[in-house]
Amino acid sequence: MNEKGKQTLRKLKHIGMVVVAGVIPLSIWRKLYRKQGNLSITKLLCIKGMQILAKKEISHLVDGNKYMVFDEDIYTYKVFNMCYMSNILGKALLATTLGAVPVFRIVDADGDNYFLQFFDEIIAKGQEVYSDKIYAYSKKAAPGIRWDMSSTERIAYQKLYEKYFVLKSQVKAEYDAELEKMQRIIGSDDSVGIVLRGTDYVLTKPKGHPIQPDIEEIVDILEKEFPEAYYYVATDEERLLNLLKDKFGDRVITSDSVYFDGIYEKDDKRISYISFDRENDKYLRGFEYFRKLYVMSKLNNVVFGMSGASRMVLIMRSPGFDKERIIYHGLY
Repeated sequence: MNEKGKQTLRKLKHIGMVVVAGVIPLSIWRKLYRKQGNLSITKLLCIKGMQILAKKEISHLVDGNKYMVFDEDIYTYKVFNMCYMSNILGKALLATTLGAVPVFRIVDADGDNYFLQFFDEIIAKGQEVYSDKIYAYSKKAAPGIRWDMSSTERIAYQKLYEKYFVLKSQVKAEYDAELEKMQRIIGSDDSVGIVLRGTDYVLTKPKGHPIQPDIEEIVDILEKEFPEAYYYVATDEERLLNLLKDKFGDRVITSDSVYFDGIYEKDDKRISYISFDRENDKYLRGFEYFRKLYVMSKLNNVVFGMSGASRMVLIMRSPGFDKERIIYHGLY
């Protein structure tokens, strides 16, 4: 079966799950989760939660006196990235649908809690999380964000992000300073955010991840639909940035960060395993890339293929951009 046929089957399966989740009351899904807690039940429970969040506020589901503590995970992350963000947003959805406040205690091999590096603690300072208020949690049970998320899903995740993912004051101050810097360049002109995913992603074509568009497809859209705009670029490969600069000159702008050209091909590594010789490099790699997504979320328009980064930009921007050109060619 070709990719188009597989994509159709995935959509039909999801539609069926949406229908089933919608007709059964939330109270029943909660009971089924506590009794079984397998991934299928968890997915249906979370779909029900998104259906409710699309119409109501988080307070409709959460009473504020129960917590769901996440202190382990099936995945191991080497650095703060957007796969990690998808993972914990899924956990936030699971906790919220069960009526609990999410608490993130997951640390990596170095003992780093990425959530607390970038975001304020969700529970109030000094507040205790007692064991009798904690739901049991299976580390395999929280679904991530679908690549072709619907408007209902996007609204739900936007509400979760706004509620629970509050940037630390110092991080926000530095991000806002970068945003002001870019806005001074852009002025009153139109602006377009562009994500160009390259490096190991395009080289290895990871199964189940979105197929990336060719840069020629991006250029064609920019020339036809945004010919006079400034183009703000987030990419892990400087070669792609330079291709746009060669085409559009000074209208291509970005923020400072490291790039992985010539490294990932040579060492056959995923870029999350690559480090640079500078103080606090591990934190800075996450900080710099997320800074670009923060700036992008404040612009007028976006043009990109689907990826963890572009999906996160769509969630960070509520209600949405003036114009969104999302190129989706299915999955590898």
